[in-house]
Amino acid sequence: MTFLHSNYSDTTITNIMSRRECDRCSSPESGSDDEQYRSLPVGFKSPYVSTRSASPVDDEEINRQDLQHHVFRLACHGNFSAPIEDDLQSGIRVLEVGCGSGVWILEMAHDYPHSEFIGVDAGEVYPAPCDLPSNVTFLKADAVMGLPFVDGEFDFVYQRCMMSSYTKHDWDVAVKELARVTKVGGSVEMFETELTNIERPPEDTRFWDSLYDNSKSKEIDPSYVRHMGDLLRSQNFEVEQDHIPLALGWGRPGELHAKALYMACIAFGPQVCDSLGIGMDEYVERAQEQFTQFRMYRSWHKAPYAYGKKLRPM
Repeated sequence: MTFLHSNYSDTTITNIMSRRECDRCSSPESGSDDEQYRSLPVGFKSPYVSTRSASPVDDEEINRQDLQHHVFRLACHGNFSAPIEDDLQSGIRVLEVGCGSGVWILEMAHDYPHSEFIGVDAGEVYPAPCDLPSNVTFLKADAVMGLPFVDGEFDFVYQRCMMSSYTKHDWDVAVKELARVTKVGGSVEMFETELTNIERPPEDTRFWDSLYDNSKSKEIDPSYVRHMGDLLRSQNFEVEQDHIPLALGWGRPGELHAKALYMACIAFGPQVCDSLGIGMDEYVERAQEQFTQFRMYRSWHKAPYAYGKKLRPM
């Protein structure tokens, strides 16, 4: 498995995030930067998040989304794994589906200025075009409802973190759309976290299991990410797939990853408390204990990815 290193720097982060300030100033209830972001890596201050996210869209969730992006980039040593470095340097058309805050797009656009990047999301939660790089565009679109592009329009299509948003049917429909808008010879890449099978688990995982049960009650099966490669193969792609290990609370970026997951658990709290028949205070205590055990047992989980080259149209 090959992961490409980004040439991203702290200075670049600051410059990219400053492009969003015009949007942030007009964002309601934006609050204090110091209060909201003091615990994040320097520069990660996106005020946007996809409305397809299963978590409530508030400042805390926005905070978590940006931290999650930072974790993935650290763990993967870059922003993608498909062998397209030379193509990106030369200049290609790239689409990100479910772009959320747009931070992946903005990083990639900086690293590969000769390529064109388009980010789509189900909600208009990405940066407005007040001061975007010339090679970046954001649009409102949902792969499940159909992407507003002709067949074969993109050289590279990227999607990640839809595990808690797509039903099985949504996955099938979305991957067909990703494949449709990809050129013959172009590539699609998907990256997810597989949280239903914890390696080196603590003895008591009842709290963690309750989150999985809550997702299944909404017809969302987080374990379905294991089928990403098969979904691409069904669309005539030559596929490579593997996973990276992500630690839960130990080492770096394991500590940051656990923090992002814990924040997600707390955001899910009001939804899960009813099914568990407990109050929020008890829910928080259980969450804290679960993550303490993950750290003690040095638990970890797989983050699967799949990428492939389109051999021919369907």
